[in-house]
Amino acid sequence: MTPPMEGWPWFIYDDDQGFTYFATEAEARAAADARLKMWKEDAEGCSEWSDEVGSLVWGRLHQAAEERIFDLDEPAEDDFGEPQTECADYALVDVHEMPPDYLARHLARKQKEGGN
Repeated sequence: MTPPMEGWPWFIYDDDQGFTYFATEAEARAAADARLKMWKEDAEGCSEWSDEVGSLVWGRLHQAAEERIFDLDEPAEDDFGEPQTECADYALVDVHEMPPDYLARHLARKQKEGGN
């Protein structure tokens, strides 16, 4: 997983490598072309393409889920009987409205959890 750069809305994705983020459209397109070229070079004949090649996409990220923490009007108990005074919710927000480090934090959390 590649950590995003400042201004991260461009990406490529495939089942083999997961998401990779880029600052510009040209960088994302070049990376997608390079990934396709790699698979083409690895293919042995017309029918020996990798299964992952069909999952290759690139584009611009428009919205992402952002966590919103809010205080509960009245404390509640969580599943373990512990008092809970806050609750989390998520909303889709335009990427230009999100904090610049949002995706970096999200990717770090996913990496820590062992996911893409």
